[in-house]
Amino acid sequence: MDVASRSRAFLVEFIIVILFFSIATGIIVRVFAGANSIRQKANDLTIAAAKVQSIAEYAKASEGKKDYIEQLEKQGAIEEQEETYVYYYDKEWALQKGSQNYNYKIEVQCESQSLKAGEVLKVQISANKAKLQMGNTSLSEIYALQSIKYYPKTNN
Repeated sequence: MDVASRSRAFLVEFIIVILFFSIATGIIVRVFAGANSIRQKANDLTIAAAKVQSIAEYAKASEGKKDYIEQLEKQGAIEEQEETYVYYYDKEWALQKGSQNYNYKIEVQCESQSLKAGEVLKVQISANKAKLQMGNTSLSEIYALQSIKYYPKTNN
């Protein structure tokens, strides 16, 4: 073997090694990008579940629908429609005062039914992530919970 054929064999081998490492690098970058996305979704789910469960606990601790709504408003809920209350959060899950530039939204729908012996409060709570697409905001649900609480009439 002469020097020229050895150098050609070395260059071909070197090109194959570089190609292998570039393909491996591309695969690793995609895996890390996917892992970051999964981490963000898991973080959103954890925080949303904690906040939604906390809001549901207010119903358990309250003495009726009126008391429950007062608790929601104390915690920063905004009445969006009749019997629908909303919390707005930024990208770090910090409570917002209004609906401008929010990243997350927790919606609480209250429905009560009066009975002879008391009142039943049905609460539907959902946490959503806002996505801005072509000027429109779309919501994707992260977590939802339904709670039903019975409040017996008190004889005073």
